[in-house]
Amino acid sequence: MASRFTLDFSGMQQPVSPAGAVVDNIDVDGERRKVVQFLSTEEQSASWQFRVPDDFVAPFTIAYQYAMATGTADNAQWRCEVEAVTPGDALNLGAATSYDTVNDAAADTVPGTAGFLAEVTDELTNGDSAAIGDLIRFRLTYLQASTAAGAADLLLAEISDAA
Repeated sequence: MASRFTLDFSGMQQPVSPAGAVVDNIDVDGERRKVVQFLSTEEQSASWQFRVPDDFVAPFTIAYQYAMATGTADNAQWRCEVEAVTPGDALNLGAATSYDTVNDAAADTVPGTAGFLAEVTDELTNGDSAAIGDLIRFRLTYLQASTAAGAADLLLAEISDAA
């Protein structure tokens, strides 16, 4: 059975630089739907960390589920970076990062109606040699290469492995 990591507003780590995405509430019929909001005015990121499970099989695949707050044309483009740290690695976690080469998803044409759900998937070929038991961090970025207007609201992203 495949290992899965769900990336949503809970557990999100907001980076200092580049500018961080924020948790936002969308009011819908008297309820609040939480999203991770990425503004279109600057490249923004958010990250999540987990322990690589005992049944992990490389490579990872990511599925982004998002909606555009106002944009109804053009495209959205996402990036995922992976950092895997093995216990005993010579990396000061309080002073440095060691992300692998970026994984850029193909540009995705946004739905023609704002607020409609879209999904794009990408195989993470650059997985930082993640192994069972590693501390793993995924950093998602909404790229400035995106041409759709307005904020992108990430409802969730799911990382799965090849098992």
